[in-house]
Amino acid sequence: MISGGYNIYPKEVEGEIDRIEGVVESAVIGVPHPDFGEGVTAIIVLKPGFVLDEKTTVGALQDRLSRYKQPKRIVFADDLPRNAMGKVQKNILRQQYADLYTRTERDSPSGKRVRQHQSRTQQLRRWRRRREGNRGY
Repeated sequence: MISGGYNIYPKEVEGEIDRIEGVVESAVIGVPHPDFGEGVTAIIVLKPGFVLDEKTTVGALQDRLSRYKQPKRIVFADDLPRNAMGKVQKNILRQQYADLYTRTERDSPSGKRVRQHQSRTQQLRRWRRRREGNRGY
């Protein structure tokens, strides 16, 4: 996967997550992200009765992985989807979590429309259009 222009190998990140106490297995996928292209996302299966949260997991990975390789979001699941051969079906996970980083236009409690989240690229394009419009082009 490519996040922020950097190549990230999911197997490397999965190996470090699997070393954390209480983790049975993990899957790392790239999910569309408005600023980074793909956001590193980890899906973790815990041992029965074990409690682990996102903050603790990221803290455990800080010394083991470079900042750009660390998951931006961590999701805990009961199990991972597998095919008949027992291989984790990451394509299903990508589809399931495709909208994890995107915000859509929603109604606010006050009844006013909330502006949709825009990526940096979209902001620059809008700024350039305004600037060119003011120049008379």
